[in-house]
Amino acid sequence: MVRESDSDLFVVSRRIKMDEKMGDRIARLMKAKNLSQKEFAQAIESTEASVSRYLSNAREPGPKILVKIANVLGVTVDEIVGKEDETDFSAEFPRIKLLLARNSKILTNEQKREIINALLTDSAEDGGETF
Repeated sequence: MVRESDSDLFVVSRRIKMDEKMGDRIARLMKAKNLSQKEFAQAIESTEASVSRYLSNAREPGPKILVKIANVLGVTVDEIVGKEDETDFSAEFPRIKLLLARNSKILTNEQKREIINALLTDSAEDGGETF
């Protein structure tokens, strides 16, 4: 299983669209982690048939499966169900700032560049450019 870098996954996972259905969000996040339906079903201890129903929006996962899905995809349950919005950032900013400060000495130069580029890059959907 090939995996994109954590910073790429972070950017992909944060692009939550309010009109996007839960199954579409799960599918997008699975794609970002290069997970097949079979691999995903095994990881969340479910069946391929259930995963297919979640992805087609024919069925919504229960609370225990939602937690497993969020853990496997590296996001919050709120992100899976679509409750993440831009107002949440103001609450997260102090935690993000502290996390960066606490880990700045162990970050590689490449990781620092990725963080800076993520901060300075407009969304790819807007035709953004990396600096």
